[in-house]
Amino acid sequence: MIVSYLGIYDRIRELFANCEQAKNLKLKSSYFSINVKGGRCEECEGTVKVKVVSQYFADTYILCEKCNGERFNENILKIKYKGFNINDILDNSINNILEIFKDDIYIISLIL
Repeated sequence: MIVSYLGIYDRIRELFANCEQAKNLKLKSSYFSINVKGGRCEECEGTVKVKVVSQYFADTYILCEKCNGERFNENILKIKYKGFNINDILDNSINNILEIFKDDIYIISLIL
């Protein structure tokens, strides 16, 4: 999640929370975080993988079947910013993020 390392994740969560659909559902920016209950997938806690404990073999991890590796619950994934949901943003490259948020001076100033 490059957005965390760049210091722009807080701003991105704010932008998602300010989308009309998110406002109608009274979703706060914290719902777009994998660190907080409410918006993240609670099965994998936003990590995309679930630990499978085995008595005879080493523990292993599998892709979360509840969110299919998309980190968030369905309500959160329905919220779109410029056609992207929050998981799309988290999985995107820096070049694509620059293009998506090119009109946001705060984000651009932190990246460049």
